[in-house]
Amino acid sequence: MAEEKYGHPDWRFSVYVQTLGADNLIIDKLTIGAYTENRRTLQNNATETSDFEGISPTAHCAKFYPRGCRGAITKIYIYVRNAYSFEVAAKIGFSPFPTIAPYKTVDVTIPANYGPDWLTTDCLINWPFDSLFITVSAEVLASLGYDEYVPYDAYYSTDGGETWTPQNRRYWIKVDMYAQTVGDVPVSGTITAIPVRMGTTSIAQKLDALEPETTTDLITINEPGKSLALWLRSGHDKDVSFTITLDGSKIWWPFYLDYFTPYHFASSNLASPNPLMGLNYYTDGGICELYITVPFEWQKKAVVIAENSSTTNSYFVGACWWYLKSI
Repeated sequence: MAEEKYGHPDWRFSVYVQTLGADNLIIDKLTIGAYTENRRTLQNNATETSDFEGISPTAHCAKFYPRGCRGAITKIYIYVRNAYSFEVAAKIGFSPFPTIAPYKTVDVTIPANYGPDWLTTDCLINWPFDSLFITVSAEVLASLGYDEYVPYDAYYSTDGGETWTPQNRRYWIKVDMYAQTVGDVPVSGTITAIPVRMGTTSIAQKLDALEPETTTDLITINEPGKSLALWLRSGHDKDVSFTITLDGSKIWWPFYLDYFTPYHFASSNLASPNPLMGLNYYTDGGICELYITVPFEWQKKAVVIAENSSTTNSYFVGACWWYLKSI
């Protein structure tokens, strides 16, 4: 049974849902506006800046909108200054929280001798989260405006976005959003949540020559993801070792080490077909190929590190990583 309540500007309905073996559900707020677009600008800044903060490859500035951000991002505005006589490339990142790497990024160009002024960039980014953390960085030093009024919402990073520190200021960053929801719909009772996977398959790959007694980051993924399959190529079964880190933590392997070589796989009976990891090809003292299909997940960064322990020989190493990229 449904009870209609007519009024202006919204028509409100109380909807009663009878369930089997559980409490009945009561959804007591639905409006006509629930299926029409709510377009607005997310903005929290004063009318005058207090100062400017430098942005660079390591110095990142950010603004956090903790509520009401579900919809489509259509424009991004940053109040910047470029004192150089050449253009500066900047990058804007979007994530739900400060502890998660950007799900989406937008490249922008700050013109030579620009500002200080608002720089507007058109985009179309689906954003299904209620919160929005926006980061700004640049390839060389540029400046982002801020004020020091409340409510504060600023964060700052000195290590390229690895860690963030809250600040008592507000960076001048704003976004236009379309298709926003009208707000929460209060529900009482028992609800079954069905997770919906939103992602796309991506690939990272590299082939490199590894000099004697050297280490290299063979693959670095700077976004949240889930591993589908990892292929590794080694020029030697013992001299070349691999390490995998997820959000800064090393993965430990069945042979009680935080690194591995093809020889470890061969001596651990992983030479035969195995659903999670094994050897595609093995040569004693020569070229080897490995695969790993363990479904690792990470929030910020995944890295494959290759190390050559030989004092005299160089080896080619390679990696190809298929992973599920969030949204």
